[in-house]
Amino acid sequence: MELSFSRSRDHNWKIPASNGPIYRGHVRPQWRSLEHEVPVPTNFDVRDAAIEASRLILDLAPFNKLEFGKLLEVSPRLHPDDFNRLVDQIECWAPDANDEERADLLRDLRRHEVLHAYQNTLGEDCDASAVRRLEIALEPTTLTARHSWLFDRPHIEWRSLVEDEEVGRISWQQRDALVRSKRAEAIAEIREQMGDELAFEFALGVKCPDLVAQVLVTPDVPNSEVADWVARALLHRSGEAAATFLRQMLWISGFNDLKGVVEKLNQKGILDAAVVARRLVENLPGNRSGWEVAEELGAEAESTYWRTVSIRLWDDTPTNEVEFAIAKLLDAQRARSAFAAMSFWPDRLSPDWWERILQSVVNGEEADGPFPDAYHLDEVFKRLDGAENISNHRIASLELPFIPLLCRHGHRHHERALAVHRELARDPSLFVQFLCWQYRRRDGKEDPGQQGVPLDRQKFLAELAHHTLEGWNEVPGLGEDGEIVETAFNAWADEAMRQASEADRREVAETHFGALLARFARRRPWNNWLPMPILDFLDRSENSGLRDKFDLGVRNSRGVTTRGPYDGGEQERKLAQRYRSLANRYGNSHPRVSSVLTSVAESYEWDARRQDERAAVGERWHP
Repeated sequence: MELSFSRSRDHNWKIPASNGPIYRGHVRPQWRSLEHEVPVPTNFDVRDAAIEASRLILDLAPFNKLEFGKLLEVSPRLHPDDFNRLVDQIECWAPDANDEERADLLRDLRRHEVLHAYQNTLGEDCDASAVRRLEIALEPTTLTARHSWLFDRPHIEWRSLVEDEEVGRISWQQRDALVRSKRAEAIAEIREQMGDELAFEFALGVKCPDLVAQVLVTPDVPNSEVADWVARALLHRSGEAAATFLRQMLWISGFNDLKGVVEKLNQKGILDAAVVARRLVENLPGNRSGWEVAEELGAEAESTYWRTVSIRLWDDTPTNEVEFAIAKLLDAQRARSAFAAMSFWPDRLSPDWWERILQSVVNGEEADGPFPDAYHLDEVFKRLDGAENISNHRIASLELPFIPLLCRHGHRHHERALAVHRELARDPSLFVQFLCWQYRRRDGKEDPGQQGVPLDRQKFLAELAHHTLEGWNEVPGLGEDGEIVETAFNAWADEAMRQASEADRREVAETHFGALLARFARRRPWNNWLPMPILDFLDRSENSGLRDKFDLGVRNSRGVTTRGPYDGGEQERKLAQRYRSLANRYGNSHPRVSSVLTSVAESYEWDARRQDERAAVGERWHP
C-alpha cells in the first residue's frame, strides 16, 4: 500500500506503508556507469532516509482532506516531529472544514487507531497527547455528525476498548454493554437537544437505521411511544432506510406487545389509508406475532403478508407454528421461501412436508425466490432417505432437477449416495434413457416420440444426463457386503447393452459403463481387484468395444498427478509393474482382459520414458 500525492504538486510522492517514505519523480532516470561501488545501506542509513523523506513529505503542506486521510493511514511511519507537524496542519485546516469532512477524517483516525492498537504500533513513536489534539480538532460541532459513527455497523471499535479486550480486562458481555450504553447516551442526547423529529431524521441518515431502532425500543418503552416511531416511519416517504427502521421497530415489538402497538396506530387513524396499512403489513415480523396481527387486519392484509413476508423459524419454534407457516407459504406459492425457512432444521419437518416443498420448487413456483443450495438440499434428501413411506424412485425423481447442484460435472462433496445413482444401478432402462437424452442416434435419425420437443427442454435434459452419468459410481449388482451378485450384475449389463443397441447408442453405453467399472477398479485393492462376475463379463468375445472403453477409463480414472521437477517417471513405472502383474495373473483365466491390462501397462511405460526425458532435459538446463 502506498501514499500517493499528485494533485497540485510539482512531483509525485509515494510512501510505502512498510518501509517508510521515499521520493519518486516523473523523470525517467538516465543510467550511467559508477566510478565507485555503491555500498550496501545499513539499517541506520535506511532510518535516516526514512526520516528525511518524512520531513520532505510534510514540507508539501498545505494538504486537502484526501491527503490528510492518506497521511493518517501511514502516521506510524512518520517521524514524531513530523507527526506533530501533521497535527498542526490539521488544526489549521479543521476550522474551515465542514462537519461532514471533519467527521469523515475522525472516522479514519479511529479506524487507524484501532488497527494500530491491534498491531501495537501507535504509541511507540507518536505522542498520545498529539493524538488527543487530533481528536479535539476533528470533533464535529453538530450532534448528528458527532455520533453517526456509532451506527455505521453493528460491530464498532475504538482504541481504549480494543486495548481493554486485548489485555483481558473486559469480557464480551461487558464490551456489548459498553457499546449499547454509548449508543443509548448518543440517542438520548440527540432527542434531548434536537427533539424526536430530528432524531428520526438522524436514524434515516446513518448507515444502519436498525441500530437506532434497537436503542429507541426497549421493553420498558410504552406502546404509545413505540406507535409514534412506527407512525413516523409509515408516513415517511418510502425508501430502504425507512423500511429498515420500520422492520426493526416491528420486529422488536413482536417480542413485547405488537398487537398493542397496532391498536394504538388504529386509534390514531394511521392505518386508515390503504397504502399505509399495506406498508405496515409488508414489514410485519415473520413470526407468530406478525401473522396474528395480519390475520386481525383482514383477509386482504393476511394475503399480502404471506405473499411478501420473510419467515423466521428457529429450532425451538413449536411444531404447530412451523407447519402452519410452511402451509401458508405453500398456499401462497412460495415454495423456495418455505425451503429457506426450514433448511437449517430439516428434522423439524416430516418427509411428507419436504416432498411437497421440493415438488413445488421443481414445478417452478416462486421463480424469483431464494434457490436451495447444495448443502441444505443434501441434508433434506438425507431426511427423505430415512422415510419408510417414500421409495427410492420417488426420491430420485425429486433429486433429478437438482443434479447440476448436487453433482456438478460428476463432482460430489457429500458422503450420501444420490438416489438417482442408486436407481441407475437398479434399472438399466433409466441408464439408456439418460443416454438418449444426452446423445443422438448414430444414424442421425430422431427417436420415436421426440418430434416437437422444444430445443431448450432437450438441452435441459441433456445437461441433467451429463451431470448424472459423470458422477455415477454405484455398480449394478453390488451387495451391502461389498460383493457383486453375479446374477444381478449380468442381468443388468445384458439388458442395458441390449436396450442401448436397440436405441442405436451401444458405443456411448460402453463408454459410460466402462468408465464406471474402471472407477470401481481404481477403488479396489490390488490383491483383490475386480470381482469374477465383472471379469467374466468383460472377457466375453462380444464385449470388445466395452474392453476398449474400459482401457480408456482405467487411464482416465487416475486423475491429476503431482511430482518434483526432476522425479521422472517413477510413478508410472510402479503402475506399469502393477498392471503387468495383473495381466500375468489373469492370463489363463481371462486372456482378453489380460491383453487390456498389458496395453495399460505399456502406455504407462511410455509415459514413464517421457517423464524421464523431461526431467533429464530440465536438470541439464537447471542453472
